[in-house]
Order: sequence, then structure tokens, then C-alpha cells
Amino acid sequence: MKAVSKQIALPTIILIAATVLFFVAWGLISSDTKDVAQKPSYNETVIMHMDHPTYTSMSELKADADYIFIGEAMDNGRVVIDAGDSGDPDPAPDTYYTLEVHDVIKGNVGKKATLVQSGGVKDGVLFTAEDYPSIDYEKIYIVFAIGSNGEYGALAGGYAISEIKDGSFTFSDNTGAIGRKPMSVKDLN
Repeated sequence: MKAVSKQIALPTIILIAATVLFFVAWGLISSDTKDVAQKPSYNETVIMHMDHPTYTSMSELKADADYIFIGEAMDNGRVVIDAGDSGDPDPAPDTYYTLEVHDVIKGNVGKKATLVQSGGVKDGVLFTAEDYPSIDYEKIYIVFAIGSNGEYGALAGGYAISEIKDGSFTFSDNTGAIGRKPMSVKDLN
């Protein structure tokens, strides 16, 4: 009798252990996916006014950019709050986005790039820079940037980042001569 119960108990224990491991692994996978694609919630918005240069032509913008690349957002950003050298006791956050680089038009950019934007969600408040586009998971962007060591900042806010749709892009900043005019990625090469 004891031999029969041992034979049944061992497969049952193995089945239970495998089931538990499956659900633990599934929870880890699905929570990582959810965190990458989900934006933080907020109940108030603060618009930050940034002082950026304006450009009257695409050739001017291309000349000022150290890097021009096309990349796909691999997350919805990671918010970092750092007073830095300013000593500000209540600094606005920055958001760091990971982009998988699809094409490099100017400069030397690796397969992955970190795009740093002023703003982000802090204590339920969205700090957003005027005319900066939202960076959204799995969308493709063109970035005109300055930076180093794999971290890049947009050269001029809404002038320098745009989502690419059907091979074209339009900058969100409409204060300069190049703002709001659809442009083709092909024309940049």
C-alpha cells in the first residue's frame, strides 16, 4: 500500500511545482510588459516653458544637430528626479526613453539610444515642456539631437523630435518657419 501512495504523490508534487513555477514566470513576464507599455497616471499638468533656439530652415537644423537618427520607443520612459548642480530643492523631473535605433542619418549612434526629455510625472503631476511631443511605446521617431555616451537630448524641443508616419514627419513647434510643415525622411539624406 505504501508503494502505491509514493508513486501517486511524486507525480502530484511535480505537477504542483510545475504549475506554481509557470504562474510565477507568467507574473514576471506580464508585469514587465505592463510596466514598459503603461504610462503613469496624473491628475494635474504643469506646462514648462523652455528656451530653445528657433530654426528657419531644415539645413540650419541639420547643421546644428550632432546626431540625427530614427528610432522606435521601447518603453514609455523612466522618470528621474535629480537636483543636479542647481541645488533646487524641488526640481522638475526628466524622463529617459530607450529607443531602438533603426537608421542613423548623422553622427555615430549605437543600436540603442537613451533619449532624455525635460518633464515627467512626479507626485501625481505631469510636468511637460511646451511643444515637446509625447514619446509613446512602439512608435517610431526622428530625433535631431545633441549628447554623448549614448544619452541624447533633443536639439530644440518640438523642433527636433517627431513621430514618423508613412515616411513623413511634422514638428510640433509652430513658431518657426519649419514648424508644422510635413517633411519626408527621404529628403534628409
